Amino acid sequence: RWLFYGIFLLFAYIFIPVCMGVVFWKVRSNEKLIQTKYAGMASTIPQVRNSSASNNVVVGRSSESRRERKERRRGRRARMSKRTKAIAKQGLAYVVAFYLTYSWHFVSHTVESITGKPSFALVFLSQLFFPLQGFMNFIVYARPRVERVKRDSPSSQT
Repeated sequence: RWLFYGIFLLFAYIFIPVCMGVVFWKVRSNEKLIQTKYAGMASTIPQVRNSSASNNVVVGRSSESRRERKERRRGRRARMSKRTKAIAKQGLAYVVAFYLTYSWHFVSHTVESITGKPSFALVFLSQLFFPLQGFMNFIVYARPRVERVKRDSPSSQT
């Protein structure tokens, strides 16, 4: 019975991080594709610049220096890179929550099957963390929203 359960758990230990890695790789490759595909397009779009309140002046990007274009692209890359890092953090947090939940359970049952008697500390940790899986997933799910509220709220800047 334990062997059957343990095989599926070991499969999940490998499968879940691989899936998170594939998601991260796909997001990163799409980000690179967007950067290469649309890198030169912004320089051909005319920009409207307000010189006064009454008249708008349309200025082509050709008047913009090469250095300014490079700086603008670098800022765009940094924003995209922040998104990719945020996705990586979120995926890693889900994997850590999964490992924290099931590792104690797996080790407890493995020790019990080898020695023939359960270890009190491992059973205690297993019974403590197993029901907390939903709470840990909620914390991981809510973390980006809490960070956004903290960042956008002027009162939290103490």
